Amino acid sequence: MIGKVLELVENQIDENKTSKENKDANAALSDRLQKTDLGFELKENAVLTDDDVMELLRVGATTLRKYRDEGHLSFRQAPNSDKRWYMGSDIMAFLNSCLVSAYR
Repeated sequence: MIGKVLELVENQIDENKTSKENKDANAALSDRLQKTDLGFELKENAVLTDDDVMELLRVGATTLRKYRDEGHLSFRQAPNSDKRWYMGSDIMAFLNSCLVSAYR
């Protein structure tokens, strides 16, 4: 019985930690966004990670890699590193390149 209670407490602690980590990640991303009347605007000088961009564009790692590999999305990468950074201006340029104009 005591073992079961300890297991439940440990699970609750893990859930609280995960929840706090998610809140911290969301807060970090919201610092890179500017709230407007119509929603959010990405700051041009914002520096974003792969995770930030995947969340912002609502795509997975494979899709993000495809955008990079096909040259659709610019990024910065340190030599001999797999860490990548994206500027807010890169994301906006990518989104503008995806624009499909109204035909009416």
